[in-house]
Amino acid sequence: MRIVQVLLSPRIGGAESLAHQLDVEWTKCGHFSRVIFLDPDPDAASQSPWQRLISLRRRLAALGPDVVLSHSALPNVYSRLAMVRRVPVCPVLHSATDDMLDRKLRILERILLSRTAQIVAVSDEQARVYSSHFRRVYGKVVVIPNGIRGDIGLGPPPKDPKVVGVLARVAHQKRPFLWLQAACSVSLRFPEIEFRWWGPLADESIAQQLFIDPPQGRDAKCLNADMVESVFQGPADDVTARLSEVDVYFSSAEREALSISLIEAAGAGIPIVCSKSVADDLPKEIVATAFETNNPADAARAVEHVLENFHELSLLARQMSEEVRQQFSMELCARRYLDLLHEIA
Repeated sequence: MRIVQVLLSPRIGGAESLAHQLDVEWTKCGHFSRVIFLDPDPDAASQSPWQRLISLRRRLAALGPDVVLSHSALPNVYSRLAMVRRVPVCPVLHSATDDMLDRKLRILERILLSRTAQIVAVSDEQARVYSSHFRRVYGKVVVIPNGIRGDIGLGPPPKDPKVVGVLARVAHQKRPFLWLQAACSVSLRFPEIEFRWWGPLADESIAQQLFIDPPQGRDAKCLNADMVESVFQGPADDVTARLSEVDVYFSSAEREALSISLIEAAGAGIPIVCSKSVADDLPKEIVATAFETNNPADAARAVEHVLENFHELSLLARQMSEEVRQQFSMELCARRYLDLLHEIA
């Protein structure tokens, strides 16, 4: 089978990670698999919508796919508009928020449903929210949970916790300022703990606010330029290696659509701290200590609770890790997608 996946740009994120791993698994199975981007060079001058569409149509025609898998809002729109030879297109929903609250996207989606072979949501909640906007999608939406890379596994049993970390894009939706405030508060009680955030900056506005005008307030007394620079490590060159350094995984995101990084942390047997809105959507195999969403003081309390009860919670996380790796293996995820693509092709 000839499969082409369409993404927005070659950045680092959940959709990009999933597409890359699917590409690897399908290629190993002998299928023709390619990943292409709407914006191959994000630093180049922006294209008009028409230029984007024509370029995508030409590249799809040259590759001659049997089926197209698109990821996230804009690629989902353009892939169906650029459809070649009535090739079936299967959009994948990744956004942690409700994209269909945007009136233009909702109108376009309603028009393009007739050109949609199947829609994949990565979580039950995401499927429910999407379906609530349309009457004609019953039977078109299926749920395929994200998978995690095969080299995720248990390391040696940890002794005392040393590093609280997270792997994620530094974007507003991830609440990096809340993360910093909580980290500062925890540091006052646990000065031996190091805080690390691996991930690329989403845009320049984030860099400006983080490194030039860091957040202030009662829970940010220890914030200074040196601390901010020591916390943010840049993109992770080796996810598995970075996870092996982390003793407590602290995600401050307001919302997530079954985050790959959270599943990988659970698969590595790391105790997790996340917001209540994220924890409510986690599958039963993943145990997390939750804090009130967008509440830095409660986030600090949750991290401190895990540090105080580290050995007990670490043992529980390690006991559940094998089940997590089985339920969310990339091999199983790739097979589920492949079965679906065979059906619609």
